[in-house]
Amino acid sequence: MNCGENKVEGPTMRSVGARFALIIIALFGIGTNVWADGADEAMPSFYEEPGQSRTRDYVNQHASEKIDPFTGKMQWHFVDLFIPGNGGMDLKVQRSYSAPFVPTFNSPPWEFTATGLGWTMHFGRVLRSANNSICDTVNGSLTDPVLELPDGGRRQLYLGPDNVSRFTTDLWKADCNTDSPSLGLNVFSPDGTKYEMTVLGHQVGTIKPHKTYYVSKITDRNGNWMSISYTFNVNFIMVVSGVTTSDGRSITFNYDNQNRNLESITDGTRTWTYVYVPGIAEGYPYLKEVHRPDGTSWLFEYNEVTTGNPGDYHLKKVTYPQGGTINYSYGFVQFAQTPEIPQSTVVTQKIANPGGTWTWAYTPASQPLTIQQDGSIIYTIPPQSPGESAQSDQTLVTGPEGTNTHYHIGYNSAVPGITYLIGWQLGKASATNFPGSGTFDTQYSAFWPTAILISNRTNVRPGNTLVFDNNTLAPLIRRSIINRNGQWTSL
Repeated sequence: MNCGENKVEGPTMRSVGARFALIIIALFGIGTNVWADGADEAMPSFYEEPGQSRTRDYVNQHASEKIDPFTGKMQWHFVDLFIPGNGGMDLKVQRSYSAPFVPTFNSPPWEFTATGLGWTMHFGRVLRSANNSICDTVNGSLTDPVLELPDGGRRQLYLGPDNVSRFTTDLWKADCNTDSPSLGLNVFSPDGTKYEMTVLGHQVGTIKPHKTYYVSKITDRNGNWMSISYTFNVNFIMVVSGVTTSDGRSITFNYDNQNRNLESITDGTRTWTYVYVPGIAEGYPYLKEVHRPDGTSWLFEYNEVTTGNPGDYHLKKVTYPQGGTINYSYGFVQFAQTPEIPQSTVVTQKIANPGGTWTWAYTPASQPLTIQQDGSIIYTIPPQSPGESAQSDQTLVTGPEGTNTHYHIGYNSAVPGITYLIGWQLGKASATNFPGSGTFDTQYSAFWPTAILISNRTNVRPGNTLVFDNNTLAPLIRRSIINRNGQWTSL
């Protein structure tokens, strides 16, 4: 083996350099299910995933800003109110923005909101098809419950090998809660925190409706807990009304005179206030201002009207409390070769004042990854030929600090057996400018020679997928390599 190659063979790995390989577990399947994005689908397609994923990097110039180089989605994640607690059981209100899916049809596809289009503010919930009991284990993976986290991210809860518990690919666990009158699920985070998803909320979607189950109580491993209460607003959506904890902390959520939108949250001493303007229809307001307890404000501007251009209904400008601004521009990209996965609205430019200008250029994969005779896949960071380059989704980010090219396994990269890896960052190549010292080149490669089985059910995702797996796996990264100007580091 030459010095530029890494290869996985069975349980061992021989490696030197920037090339990586992974063992493919042969899981083949076929299917013809067509999924669409929007309120009628609890689990979005690959390139419409909201929230944050452990499988890839993010680009940001502010701690609250996240731009996903795989999907091109722009996100903001704030903690508006934070009260520390015993053993790390902190009481915090998270407000998250994820650029909304914009379809190629006219009817608004979104769930009604009381916090602004694209924004979420809750403590967790589960969605499941209204045609299935929340605890049903008979029907297939297309009707699995879906966990939604406070950052808006959604995770499919696959039925585990024991046919009782459910698991996500980032190792959250769920069991049926038989103590609640409406049933529901007990969901456990990887750190052991228990979320009782037992409050039956509003219905989401109309053609393919889903029930929602909101968290009623959160308990950590030390027995500290918080209890969440709810009410329905004028648009019949469930909203948080208050939170109390086992050690006496509390937060109150207040709504406007029409009981339509969230107006303020307070812990009795500090108050955050929210200001909206009407959106394109009832139930879709735009959040324009957030007034903080210190008298300063965050300001948000949107492309508010329908034009047919990229970025309709998206956040276009953010103004910091200190006066700085960020302006966003958007484009359309068709990442997947199947038309059932719709075109995506992606960030193409960001201008920060002060800060500079960043641009994003997207090149979807045009051919699948090649599986070697021994069952492995080899890919070099950066690619060494046009053919190898065509096997990954690539995003080139150019900014004042230099360039970063992100390489991901895309929809068009996948073959049967590696659907669970779609969206995984293969690596990154950077050229960073250091004033007075020149440009330093860095390549990062990720290795995951194995995976763990979390379900014997099919891993199928939206979009009439041409590739999917008969079983569901969670990838485990076992090793990574960094090459900085010829100096290698293995982690």
